[in-house]
Amino acid sequence: DLTWVVAVVTRYFGGVKLGAGGLVRAYSGATTLAVDEASLVAREKQLLFTLPLAHADAGRIEGELRIAGVTVLGTEYGSRAVLTLAAADPERLAATVAAVTAGAGELAQAGHMWIDV
Repeated sequence: DLTWVVAVVTRYFGGVKLGAGGLVRAYSGATTLAVDEASLVAREKQLLFTLPLAHADAGRIEGELRIAGVTVLGTEYGSRAVLTLAAADPERLAATVAAVTAGAGELAQAGHMWIDV
């Protein structure tokens, strides 16, 4: 039930003693072992939003958003601090931002991205 998976098996011996069937068994065995040992991560396509803030408020608001469960992907600093946020539920994000910023936060949609959940 895996998707978007790539397996790379490297051989350090260049011979053909195993034959085609032996190589297939060796490669599939190595791939099976790697998948069994891997920690699997679910990914979800989420909407991205930017939230411009005054520098003085950015740290506090970012902290409160993280505590509220909002995914903060990063902050860019220019004339204003701009947080990049991801959300599967834009209405919930808007309500959380409104609560944390006392209604002053203005979200702008900025595309989408696959996020590890």
